[in-house]
Amino acid sequence: MFQKNPVSKYSTFQNIWFMIKLACTSQEKKVLVISFFIALLTIIQNLLNLYVSPVILSAIENHVSIQELLFTIVIFVLMIMLVSAALAYANQNVICGRISVRCEIVNLLNKKASTTSYPNIDDMKFKKLLTKSAEYTDNNDQATEAIWNTLTVLLINIVCFFIYAGLLTQIHPILILVILSTAGISYFISQRLDEYKYQHREEEAEYIHQMAYLLNRAADFGAAKDIHIFGLRFWLEELYSKTAREFTAFHRKAENVYIWAGIADLTFTFLRNGAVYAYLIYLVLYRGLDVPAFLLYFTAVDSFSTWVTGILEGLCTLHRQSLDISTVRECLDYPELFRFKDGLTLNQDAKNNYEIVLENVSFRYPGAETDTLKNINLTLHPGENLAVVGLNGAGKLR
Repeated sequence: MFQKNPVSKYSTFQNIWFMIKLACTSQEKKVLVISFFIALLTIIQNLLNLYVSPVILSAIENHVSIQELLFTIVIFVLMIMLVSAALAYANQNVICGRISVRCEIVNLLNKKASTTSYPNIDDMKFKKLLTKSAEYTDNNDQATEAIWNTLTVLLINIVCFFIYAGLLTQIHPILILVILSTAGISYFISQRLDEYKYQHREEEAEYIHQMAYLLNRAADFGAAKDIHIFGLRFWLEELYSKTAREFTAFHRKAENVYIWAGIADLTFTFLRNGAVYAYLIYLVLYRGLDVPAFLLYFTAVDSFSTWVTGILEGLCTLHRQSLDISTVRECLDYPELFRFKDGLTLNQDAKNNYEIVLENVSFRYPGAETDTLKNINLTLHPGENLAVVGLNGAGKLR
């Protein structure tokens, strides 16, 4: 019934660059600066959490003085508190800038909707794009704002990935290959499945449009008389219920796709962690790995798996958000049939009294044999108002 949409014509990189340029043009460059600052602080915080326990445990095993042990603990506590406070402050102050960038997109969409060529108003494809674009700019969790958090977390994961990879190469490089291979397979499976909803976005938009239309017709006071006289209530309710069931079935099918993606990820996570932890236990039992080193590598392995999974999940999330932003950009870049940028600009002059004049204007609908309007002459002077009146169905809106 519905055809799948082609792959977006905007790449992920193009959409990221679009958001960065928008942040700059909307005077919200602080979004970029604070996001980088958050990433730096988070990386420092993770490194402190990684080394605090092994360092303290190593100090205890080496029988350092109580003063030196307490000094080490206090230094770590103060550093963790300072970084956590700075991180909380940065997270609190980046929100307003991200909201402002999203609101700028809302302004662009409103301008597009209010100034678009008249034929686009009845163009179903444009209307669907406008509906989906409004959804993707509706709240803080939508792609047009959430992408900043995704990019920040992705930067954190990438930097930590290289730091922890360097640490794990001291044990055995094969551990890195095991983690990368299992996580990579899980990622590519998830990426393929996550495109389902975007590929069927027109089907989803059609259901939403139908339900909204039926609700508006049922709530239209002007149509109340016809609904009552012709007994249309049950017919409208039946149509709405049928569409709602189809909409629910669509989402149930989409959720089933995402569930299989989750199962695949869970399976490969189990295989990955089982292999890595078994090797660490082997090093303790047969290679004499000491307790502080075991604790350090154990934490590093677990964290490294988190960074790898975080990178791949971040790429999946970024891919989905890029598809949503692509929909917004397709709406903003929707072709205009009228050439608004051509012609001469009329400078406003308060001293002159402009008039709108029609002289011998005629109009005929395509395919009609006679003119609907013939030799119309009309002059509108400054301050005058014009109203088109007539019986219902007479064709005022046409």
